[in-house]
Formats: sequence, structure tokens, C-alpha cells
Amino acid sequence: MTGATLRIDPRDVAGLEDGAQYAVVVYAAMPRLRQATQWTDAQIDRVARDYSRAHPSTCGDLNRYGALMPRFVADYAGTQDLPYLPDVARMEWLAHLAYYAADARPFDIHALSQLSANPPLRLAASCALLRSDWPLARLWEVHQDEFAGEFSVDFSAGIERILIHRPDWRVQVRSITLGDFRFLAGAGRGETLGAALEAACELDAGFDASAALATWVQAPATSWISRSGCTSRTCSSSPDW
Repeated sequence: MTGATLRIDPRDVAGLEDGAQYAVVVYAAMPRLRQATQWTDAQIDRVARDYSRAHPSTCGDLNRYGALMPRFVADYAGTQDLPYLPDVARMEWLAHLAYYAADARPFDIHALSQLSANPPLRLAASCALLRSDWPLARLWEVHQDEFAGEFSVDFSAGIERILIHRPDWRVQVRSITLGDFRFLAGAGRGETLGAALEAACELDAGFDASAALATWVQAPATSWISRSGCTSRTCSSSPDW
């Protein structure tokens, strides 16, 4: 499932009122937040203006504005009948960050012998993990411009764990298993390869360590796990895995 986020050029919003500027930011950074609510232009303008009053920008770069939107929409009047909305906003913001993150150097499995037998891992800067009670990957998929399938979402599907990443030039969202989620979260915490694999196996009896290595470490041209990565962005609507 792919998607793009638009970069805000200050020249495009220079002539607008402050509230209108922030509405443009919301449109660009979180398009699926708007689509998932089916809000009218007037409604999302009001939300954006209220958000700008509650959380004024502290940075001159409008592309960094919106980090507090998940918390804001959770408490916003009129959104209580949309309990999935805060997590949609979290997904959107993480996708926005992934889009602008620096490219990662692919993990060199052959360099392990030169480092140590059990090296620490890092999750690539363009990756983020999110655990939710809602089907976020499906919500992302059906709200893509190119989506042509049946527009249906099963909100009773249960807990979902997703990886938000940018393997090429477009952000992608994919549902992953509990074991893979724990393994990648371990990489984001800087755990060693052995510790991350062991923790994933303990948490998920169906976790296949060999498949995980092939998928997340050894696959050509992937950069999900990188020695030049960063501390992971792992979010959850619950303290559990």
C-alpha cells in the first residue's frame, strides 16, 4: 500500500491567514485523516484553525507542524463516534516523517564478521511501527487515489501491527506479524541481533527467525534495518505488544 505526502512551500501559503495556512498543512500532511472522516472543507478548516490556536507552530518549517494532531483529534468535540481517528492521525504523521527521513544505508550482512558475532541493530530512519486496535493498513489502502477494489473495512478485525516505511520514493504501510513487530521494535531500541530474535521468538511462537533475517536484514536493497539508522518511532494505543 503506497502513498505520498506533499511538501509545503511557504510561498504557497504566504498570502493566507494563519488558520488557512494550517488547513493547507493538514490537507497535505494528513490526507487520509480527512478522507476517513468525510469532513467537508468547512469542517476540516475549523479543525485546523482550532488546532492552530491550541498548538501554535514553534518552527518556521510548516512540514514539521502537526505532531500533536493525534492527541488533539482524540479530545476534539464531534470525534467521539470515530474512535479510530487518533490512530489514523498517528499513522499519517509517521508516514509524513518517513517521507522526509534521510535515506538509510542498507544493512551489510557480510560486514557482521568485521563487527561482532552479535551486533546491535538500528531501524532505518524512514521506518516506524504502530500498534492499533483498528485496521490501519486497510484504511490506508482504500484511501489511496489508485485504489479500485471494494471499499470495505472490517473495524472488528482486532489488533493490528503495521510498519510504515519508505523503501523507494513513496511511503508504504503494511500489516506485520507480532514476531516481526517485536523484532523490528528491538532493532529500533538498539538491541543486538540475537536479543531481538530471541525476544520475538518468546513473544510469538510462530515467528520464523530465518524468514525474518531474509525479509528484514538480508533482502537486497532493503533498508529497514540499518547500522546508520536511528531510535525507532514505535507508537501504540496500548502498552502491550
